Amino acid sequence: MNGGQESRAKEEARWASGMRRAQEGDAAAYRALLTELDGVLRAYLTRVIGEASLAEDGVQETLIAAVPSLADGDRPPQSHRHAAPGPEPPGRHGIPRR
Repeated sequence: MNGGQESRAKEEARWASGMRRAQEGDAAAYRALLTELDGVLRAYLTRVIGEASLAEDGVQETLIAAVPSLADGDRPPQSHRHAAPGPEPPGRHGIPRR
């Protein structure tokens, strides 16, 4: 395992531990997890979108969608856990043209 993989593995273990504690009712762990997710999402979306107000909307929408999964421990499929972010397929989220 190289340094980047070790760092990622440690981060995932830390997040998993925080998530487990939050699911067990640790309010401080839950707040810490949401705060960290907010920061990670905000940085990523601001970089990708380039406009802070639109990034903020994306952060809020993502957290609204993620909170129920955090509560009951749902995880993304294994094939998507380490996928690098890339461009969306054309038309995936666009308005259909007639």
